Amino acid sequence: MLFNRQIIAIALAMLCVTGFNVTPARADPGSQADSALLAGYSKSTSVLPAGVIELAVRSSSTWTGSIYRIGNYPGGQKLISEISQQPSTSQPDCTLSTDGARTITCPWATSISFKTTGYQPGLYVAQLNSSAGYNLAPFVVRTPKPQGTSLVKIGMLSMQAYNQFGAYNAYLGGGAESSLKSRIVSFDRPLDAWGISNLRTYDISIAQSVDAVLPNASWTTDIDVSTGATSLKGVRQLITSGHDEYWTTAERNKVEAALKKKMNLFVTGANSIFWRVRLMDSNVGANRKMAIYKEARLDPLANKGQPTVRWRQKPLSRSESQITGTQYNNWYDVCANEERDWLVSDPSWWGYSNTGVSSGSVIPGLVADEVDQLMSKFKIPKNTRVIASSVHTCSATGATVVKQHDATFITLKSGGSVFAVGTQKWSCALVSSCAGATRMTPQTYDFVSKVTSNVLTVFDAGPVKKSYRAVNNVKKIYPKTKFKYIDW
Repeated sequence: MLFNRQIIAIALAMLCVTGFNVTPARADPGSQADSALLAGYSKSTSVLPAGVIELAVRSSSTWTGSIYRIGNYPGGQKLISEISQQPSTSQPDCTLSTDGARTITCPWATSISFKTTGYQPGLYVAQLNSSAGYNLAPFVVRTPKPQGTSLVKIGMLSMQAYNQFGAYNAYLGGGAESSLKSRIVSFDRPLDAWGISNLRTYDISIAQSVDAVLPNASWTTDIDVSTGATSLKGVRQLITSGHDEYWTTAERNKVEAALKKKMNLFVTGANSIFWRVRLMDSNVGANRKMAIYKEARLDPLANKGQPTVRWRQKPLSRSESQITGTQYNNWYDVCANEERDWLVSDPSWWGYSNTGVSSGSVIPGLVADEVDQLMSKFKIPKNTRVIASSVHTCSATGATVVKQHDATFITLKSGGSVFAVGTQKWSCALVSSCAGATRMTPQTYDFVSKVTSNVLTVFDAGPVKKSYRAVNNVKKIYPKTKFKYIDW
């Protein structure tokens, strides 16, 4: 959920190469290139092994490419292949639709294509290099049959919602006016600095961290879960990206069905499952556009069972708390990017093993940006165990407001469990690189790493053993709190 004051935070994030220290074989990439001089995108968000990736590139000069797999390697990536020098490439101008959806589309021809034969499933980036600098085009080589494994879900939907290539995204239009934001965003365009910031902070960091603990994990995207290209049948654990904000109805239905079949879910960020969206086809291919009107009255399909509004809103409201126990409650508008501390409320939780915490232990600076909390206005699952909780006074707007942070561990009737961290700083803390952070310490990074490893390992084994399952402690933690909800 982006508000105007977050522009500053995103600008800070763009200065930080979070967990992705590019070291191409041919040349120092320098800085990110002006998109007028070098830009490109993949015409597929994912392929199966040996599938073909087509890159559409625009470059004012000769260019080369380096294909990296993101993971547990020195520097966080491994060079897989290279694209030899290519001539300068012109492409048609990108267009802004005139149908009121304000969709930016770049109808570019394929510049080069390659087979992913021998590519291990995972998150990849094609780094485009020229004398102007570099740009990145991500794609996933997905696992054909993830049954019996943990599955990492890369968040292509949220990445594109924030991508402002062409000066429009799901928040801003023409570079500033929120009233002119896109109602349909296209994947047929490169990532700008905002989109790449999302990629680095919330997807690359998770990919590197999971690969270090579970080298045999499976890989997919939210789009593939939504379309059924990736089945969740028999998956032991689903791991989200660090800002998994945009979900289709089909994706949510499939995740909830899998949770009822004993799958575990690790939600590695906050503000998850916030916007309901739907996929649309483009001239490039199926599911290359995302509709997100954000108001039912504007959405032509709202009355046909496909409203693109907040999940907690009517029509067809299904609050995100039904999965995670917590919800985003407008933290950023009243707390800005002030760093707050993680406060341990239940040190006996198995996820805290080997962290050395006790009741009331403070983890510096881990709670910031967008933060989730319990709210009694919305349904909280029966077996919800609050393992971290804190109350903070914020006054970024000039008015004093009391806000909460809660992290939850939930066990469902099926035996499947959910761990939701409730803070957007988790993913960048995993790689010890949070843009603008001043309060985090080595203790913070060590804590996040150990808890993540504990959860990944236990969830990878399937339903947690009976002694690990959650017992509700909400009333014990908050005996009198009414969990005030701030709408906006």
